[in-house]
Amino acid sequence: EAEKTISEMRMRAIRRASLDVTGGKISVMVAGEPAWHGLGVNVAEAVTAADAIRLANLGWEIVKLPLYFEQGDTLKLATGRYALVRRDTGAYLNHVGPKYAPIQNAEAFSFLDEVIGKHNAKYETAGAIHGGRKIWCQVRMPEQSFSLNGRDQVDAYAMFTNSHGDE
Repeated sequence: EAEKTISEMRMRAIRRASLDVTGGKISVMVAGEPAWHGLGVNVAEAVTAADAIRLANLGWEIVKLPLYFEQGDTLKLATGRYALVRRDTGAYLNHVGPKYAPIQNAEAFSFLDEVIGKHNAKYETAGAIHGGRKIWCQVRMPEQSFSLNGRDQVDAYAMFTNSHGDE
């Protein structure tokens, strides 16, 4: 009975947070204190971009494919519209126009590395929600932290989010 209750509570937390559970793994990595839901991979301290991608199950790519629709018994090309699909699962995520260029998860982390690389930053959280439609990563920048009046510690963070398919 206790196992059943714990399992139900876990599923409620996954739904409430809209966590991506593709492939049976929860796509969340947290360094230090666990997240409010206690799910995903928890590590003792902040990690590198490569570790964050691996631990948060974000090593997949997005492909932009022609979009078709059914009209009667015929498939027709949706002119000027494309489907964004996860390469690992084939799951449809969204539709976009011809100018949209997907930003791969690894590219997003690489971009953040370039921006904050000189500040000795480390990844503290990363993950995906809504089946991978949205990803995020958050880094702590210890060299940018300071204290107010010598008492109140202010820690500096940078966050990157990407919505696969929002134009």
